Amino acid sequence: MKKYPVYSVQNFSCNDIHRDFYVNTFKEHLKDHSFVEEPHRHDSYLMVFFTKGSGQHEVDFDQFEIKKGSLFVLQPGQMHHWNLSEDIEGFV
Repeated sequence: MKKYPVYSVQNFSCNDIHRDFYVNTFKEHLKDHSFVEEPHRHDSYLMVFFTKGSGQHEVDFDQFEIKKGSLFVLQPGQMHHWNLSEDIEGFV
């Protein structure tokens, strides 16, 4: 059985808001976290809101369309990955 990485919120940083809390624009997030295109999990809740662009989000092997206004909320441990357009924008 293939092992998929589990990412902790402490793997991310943003303006020293709080060690256990992360918020960023999706474009800035992608600069240092290109792994989003590969299946992975998080050990914390994840909320992503898209304001521009398109793509697909696979969560626990179910496909969801990404478009302007899409909001995704994931629980710890859910397997997911993204297939994103070049013009994607939003917040994580």
